[in-house]
Amino acid sequence: MNIKNKINLLFALGLILMLSGCGVTSPLVSQALDKQAKQFKPSSTKANIYIYRNEYLGGALSKNIHVNNKLIGTTGAMNYFLLEVKPDKYTIHSDDDPSDKIVIDARARRNYFVWQEMKMGFFVGGTELSKVDSKTGREAVMECVRVKANF
Repeated sequence: MNIKNKINLLFALGLILMLSGCGVTSPLVSQALDKQAKQFKPSSTKANIYIYRNEYLGGALSKNIHVNNKLIGTTGAMNYFLLEVKPDKYTIHSDDDPSDKIVIDARARRNYFVWQEMKMGFFVGGTELSKVDSKTGREAVMECVRVKANF
């Protein structure tokens, strides 16, 4: 094998290794659970927190989400989590910037929506979290598919 072929082989292997870590998200839930979550009906004793990413920008990048410092899963483009929680305070952040936190003071029978927006970066894109109103959140979640949250 000549030097040019060796360089091409190393480049190809490096590219494969680099790309293999991209795009791994939490597993999808069943269509029935996705449809049920999109009814936006919290139980009488719990609140619903929806964390969503409804854009294709950075779609190949997966991003971890933490709630109360516990990793609940990984988002990809057009995914959302539904957390059915007891009334309490919940702190949400991603790996990109642990100081970018959203605190939700959840109350029973209410829905809360957090948008995980992709941001362009020099080498790798990052995210920014934002609380959004119910109308904006519902419309965005309807565009997405639900992934399993480990919560």
